[in-house]
Amino acid sequence: MLASHATPIRTALAMIQPQKLDAMDALGWVPNASVTVLSYEDGRWTTELVGMADHLAELKTVLPANV
Repeated sequence: MLASHATPIRTALAMIQPQKLDAMDALGWVPNASVTVLSYEDGRWTTELVGMADHLAELKTVLPANV
């Protein structure tokens, strides 16, 4: 388990998809305190879950549209 901020999570997602890092904005934002699950097996990363925030209910954060 690793706790992190949104930008490092988005960077990791861009690297394993594989996408160029300059296309990272297309990945969208992950809410604060959300759950993202990445798995590594047989030399390969897979994305299991990204930005799940059901446990936060009305406390879920979103990135403002003007950012």
